[in-house]
Amino acid sequence: MFTTTVIYTTSGTITTTIPSGCSSIKVECYGGGGHGGSVEYAAGAGASGGCYSKTNSVICSPGQPLIIIVAAIRNWQAGAPINGNDSYVSINSVEVCRAKGGVSANGNSPGIGSTTGCIGDLSNPGGDGDSGLANSYSGGGGASGTTERQGGNADTYLGGVTSGDINGLAGDGANGLVDPNYGTGNTGGLYGGGGSGGYPPYEIGDGGIGQRGAVKLTYTIDDQNMLLAFY
Repeated sequence: MFTTTVIYTTSGTITTTIPSGCSSIKVECYGGGGHGGSVEYAAGAGASGGCYSKTNSVICSPGQPLIIIVAAIRNWQAGAPINGNDSYVSINSVEVCRAKGGVSANGNSPGIGSTTGCIGDLSNPGGDGDSGLANSYSGGGGASGTTERQGGNADTYLGGVTSGDINGLAGDGANGLVDPNYGTGNTGGLYGGGGSGGYPPYEIGDGGIGQRGAVKLTYTIDDQNMLLAFY
């Protein structure tokens, strides 16, 4: 038997089928980062990074439907905060792995990483965002969850930093804005980094965008001749 990997980093939906010769798939998903917070006349908090989830082995058969959803970025929306988008995979209409998106900040209340709603044999949450401090800085965003551990937490305006991600896909959290630099919060790092808080000189400064996610599939192929179809 042989293995080959395919990594999906463009957000959207991929609809395909299990390839010839494939008997099982290892599925790894990185959720999108949460969106940073926005506060009127004040500094916003950072969001948490997206989760990492892994399903070690899914038994499958050639020709079965395979649907891959790669989380899109989380843009700012007025009203209640909306968390980052999920990345997930279904085989033969059964969802086999899901990584939840990061928790968006609510004003100056930071997003706190969580694995609630994740599906897989292992799930690691994104790192926590941090609060902003009025007249000083906006809060940094948390890093994406990794293959080995929770994503790094933000520390004041400094975004969380990833460590130990074997795939090299987990993204850092965004740094906040420091006085006298005002404006829209910074975007999280590829992939799944949480956005930082906004820091407006007046009215409301949008929080930073939560970065898109990623999906990695490792196919087990029974026949070496079938492996050539991937290349």
